Order: sequence, then structure tokens, then C-alpha cells
Amino acid sequence: MMRIIMFSAIKEEERMASRPGYEETRKIGDYDFVMSRRGILRRLTYGVGCALTGGLLLGDCSAAGKAMSFPHDWMLPKDLKVQFFDKFNSFDTKRWTPLLYNSKDNRASVDVENGRLVLRASTSVPEGNAEVGLSTRDRWFNPGLTGCNGVEVHAVSCKHEGKYVGGTHPGFGDYPMGWTLTIGNYEGPVGREGKAPAGIRGRAIQLIFDWWTKYGLNNSICRSIVPGDREKYPEFRDWSPNQPFSVKRDGHRVIDGKDVTFDNMPKPLIDPPCVIPSCKLWPAGVGSHQVVTGRRVGLFLTDDGNKAHWTLDGKVIKSALIPGFASSDHEAFRDGAYVTIYFNGGYQTNVWKYDDIKIYTSA
Repeated sequence: MMRIIMFSAIKEEERMASRPGYEETRKIGDYDFVMSRRGILRRLTYGVGCALTGGLLLGDCSAAGKAMSFPHDWMLPKDLKVQFFDKFNSFDTKRWTPLLYNSKDNRASVDVENGRLVLRASTSVPEGNAEVGLSTRDRWFNPGLTGCNGVEVHAVSCKHEGKYVGGTHPGFGDYPMGWTLTIGNYEGPVGREGKAPAGIRGRAIQLIFDWWTKYGLNNSICRSIVPGDREKYPEFRDWSPNQPFSVKRDGHRVIDGKDVTFDNMPKPLIDPPCVIPSCKLWPAGVGSHQVVTGRRVGLFLTDDGNKAHWTLDGKVIKSALIPGFASSDHEAFRDGAYVTIYFNGGYQTNVWKYDDIKIYTSA
């Protein structure tokens, strides 16, 4: 999933290597495939093993491990009003904060070209990960995320320049790119948190897309881990922790002859640094890399922040219950929330273009 720096993955690797049944394959956080230690630090944090194979699944979501469904024709409330919009005729630094993450390994820029927001990130590091983003400078939406709140953006295009330098999974292939759309009380995506308001724990709900050349386009709705989650939900990396396991060539762990994937685990599940209540896959070979290019992509919260939905060209594709996420901490979203767009890629230069972002609230 989105590649972020996770130093805990190194300790996890060393711990798992001593367990019975561990074959000559390096442990990479939640997933098992050979990659350098640098690759571990830049590992894919979520979604690599989300093997919802065999079809285009719609409407499936869960709460407390029990499957629930929303109607496929479920529509957003009709009383939504536009609270904020930007068609990016210019880049307004009073409205947006660039998230450049510049370093010797990463060179990034945020600009406007020909009426398009352009996010560009470059790296030349083997198994590198170029990243860039931007966040609203102000918090928007209804106070406390009451009613219905959401954001839509036109994801125009994605292109790559130069050589592929990212990591390669033996079963999933290369990882050309991933991007996220986040509603949070801090600036940044989950796992790349900025500062939350003083004295308030950071919380965010996020829509994630990861494109693998063999696996396809994987999508997840995820949220920050909050107090009580670890007592209620299983963690992907520690499922059946006392059982020996082996590792297949495609990277899946096997316990009792069964692949361990998100598909055969109850949801919500914990995949640090987030909780994943819903995910979906467009398999490779059916134009999966084009699913979210040239389309309007949206993330909406309804029922006072207790349900999350993602939309494509105005149609709800997936939904998830996130009970109490906003209301259990009345200070977390007291003044609304920021919107963050974040993008990364596995080529020497990676360019995403966006346009026409709108933030909606119910009356």
C-alpha cells in the first residue's frame, strides 16, 4: 500500500526470523517477500495482501467483524452544499500547504500548469519511493463532522518518466504508484501525520489506491487507530501468532494450508498505522490502472461521521461503518478537518495532475 517509513518493521523482521516454519524469506512488516532493508523502511504499509480476487466486489463492508451491506444504489444526501472549491487557475498558498518531504532521496514540487494542479516527485534511489502532497491550510466541514461531509477531486492523469526504481513483489509485480485522499484533524495522510491541534490525538479517515502491475488496483478505506481498537480487532501481522507458517513464492503467508490474506480475515482489521474496515480490487488486465484517472473521486462521511463512503463519478462504490470515530472524541474535529491529497511513485519521476476540488457539507 502507501509506502511510508516504518522502523518497527525491522524489529518485526528480526523477531519473525526466529520462529519455527520461517523459510528463507525476509519478513517485511505484514507481508513476506524478499527486499532490501531500505525497502523495509519504505515498505508498503497496507494493501499488499488484500487479495479480493475473482471479481469486482461492490457494497461489502463490516463492523466488529460482522458482514454488512449497503445498497449499490445508495445515494448521498441531496442537501449537500459546496463549502470550498478550487479550479486551480493558480496555486494559492493561502489556501494550500505543499507537503514536499524533500531530502537527498526525494525531490518534490507542487504547482499549477494549464489549469491543473501538478504534483511531481522524483528519486534515483534503488527501491526508492518518491512522494509529494498538499493539504488545505484551514479546517473545513461541519464542526464535529456532524451531518454529511465530503470531498471530491478530479484525478486527471498519472504519468512516469525515467526508469522504474521501486521495489518488486514476486506475486504482485512492480508498484508504479499510489495515492490517497484524506480527511483528518492534521495536515498529511495516515502514517505521515502533521501536527494535530494542541492536546488532541490525531485522527483521520482515508481513501487509498495502490496500483500493482500484476495484482491490479487495490483500494482501501482506512482510518487512524484509536483507543480500544487493539482490544477489539485482529492485527494482520499477528493473526494466529502461535502457529508455525510458511511463505509462498507469491509472498503470501500460509497457515494450515490456507493463504493468509485480508480476504479471509474478519474486518475491521488492524494493519498499522491504520484500521481497515473495507477494501476492493480491480484485477490487473481489465484497465485497472485507468479506474481512477480521468474520473471524479470522492470521500464522504455520513451519519455524524459514523459511516464512510467513496465515490467514483458521483456513484458510491464502497462503504464502511466507523462508529464513534468522530463522536468518541468531541475535541478531535471540533473545528472541522483538513483535506490532504498525497501521491507516491516508483519511477525516477512521477507526475499526478488533479483539478476541480470541492468540499461539501450538509445544511
